[in-house]
Amino acid sequence: MLNIGYTKTIVDGQGITKALSPRASASLLRWLNVAGLIDHHDAYIFCKVHRVNKAIITTAKPLTRPNLERIFSAAWAVVQGDKKGVENKGRYTTWTGHSARVGAAQDMTESGYSLAQIMHEGTWTKAETVLGYIRHIEAKKSVMIDLVEGKS
Repeated sequence: MLNIGYTKTIVDGQGITKALSPRASASLLRWLNVAGLIDHHDAYIFCKVHRVNKAIITTAKPLTRPNLERIFSAAWAVVQGDKKGVENKGRYTTWTGHSARVGAAQDMTESGYSLAQIMHEGTWTKAETVLGYIRHIEAKKSVMIDLVEGKS
């Protein structure tokens, strides 16, 4: 179990507790050990890493948004190479932290989870937000096509 004190959308001070899969738990434990964070219970899990590959342990300042964006952008470059994303009104030329949330919603949808389950996992309060993220996937599941094709 992981207690997350606050997020962009959870700012009430109570935070949220999330269960981690065994694989995610093992990866997190490995990181905590390698980074030297295992005995620093109040430190930020995701912190800066010095150029000599040593974690900079801190309880004062979280990893900044620009740093996170650089990490996601570097991951995009590893997967996509130097090419930019498909142009879509100037959007989607790299990954951002938001891409992980959208992708998770899409993965859960494709795996057959309900809208309520997806909203719970992503801590979304408005169904419209999630429906916007999964609209292309849901378009493929057209009940009208099933009706016209005699599938029911």
